[in-house]
Amino acid sequence: MSFNQKLVEYKKQIDLKLSDVYPNGPAVIQEPIYHILSGGKRLRPILCLLTTEACKGNLDIAFEVGINIELFHNFTLIHDDIMDEDVLRHGKTTIHNKWNNSIAILSGDGMLAIAMKRLSNMNIENSEIIDRFHDALIRVCEGQALDIDYQYKSKVTLDEYIDMIDKKTGHLIGMCSELGGIISNVSNDNQAKLRKYGE
Repeated sequence: MSFNQKLVEYKKQIDLKLSDVYPNGPAVIQEPIYHILSGGKRLRPILCLLTTEACKGNLDIAFEVGINIELFHNFTLIHDDIMDEDVLRHGKTTIHNKWNNSIAILSGDGMLAIAMKRLSNMNIENSEIIDRFHDALIRVCEGQALDIDYQYKSKVTLDEYIDMIDKKTGHLIGMCSELGGIISNVSNDNQAKLRKYGE
């Protein structure tokens, strides 16, 4: 299988798992959740799978972690779209525009809760995985807060900008590649290298 074929196959498997991630629940949040999950490249879970494979780790665990990464990521997108008043996401109407802000907030919160519950139910020995998700949640909130704060500043330094985009985007992508190392039980030094690669 070529590298490109592998990417297509990984995305196909991720999409299939995401299509049944919230089978029971009120349609008022179920529909928006599946609306946003119907688009996207799946870069983050695929990165977790590729680094897990490269480090000879357990791909079944990586797939499950990857699904939760994608849920977490889309939670951040829903809230980001509300704050930025975006109209489109993945070429489709954003949730807060198609429904309203309240439904969007509830849908985003629901996706985060689903991801964290699924992680807790994985029965994985390595609590570092859950810790990384908790850290990422704090970082994303900080990055979004800085993004809002910088709108009112007349000058933002390059270092401030880099710090903001790292917290909003870079940290989560770095976490995805790092998780492949954690799943594979590589050394802390190699986990850090994988995180740096992702960032």
